[in-house]
Amino acid sequence: MNPNYKLGYVLWKLKHERGFTWTELAQKAGISRAYLYKLLDGVDPRSGKPSYPTIKVLIDIADALEISRIEFLRQCGYIEKQEQSDS
Repeated sequence: MNPNYKLGYVLWKLKHERGFTWTELAQKAGISRAYLYKLLDGVDPRSGKPSYPTIKVLIDIADALEISRIEFLRQCGYIEKQEQSDS
């Protein structure tokens, strides 16, 4: 799945699990609610092009959601889970 769309799903899921409103999440992450909505959709409504958040924004959102930054990036599909080796 495209990380832009997966990010929206993960945001929705984690927001509900933690009981935040969209306004609370945006405030905790230090971003506007309008920008958060753009990330949810994965598309900039003005241009119709995919929206790509910066790593700083992703880290700020992970911190606001109180989830490990690495785990958040994995859940969103930005990094792959590495397999443990027996060696």
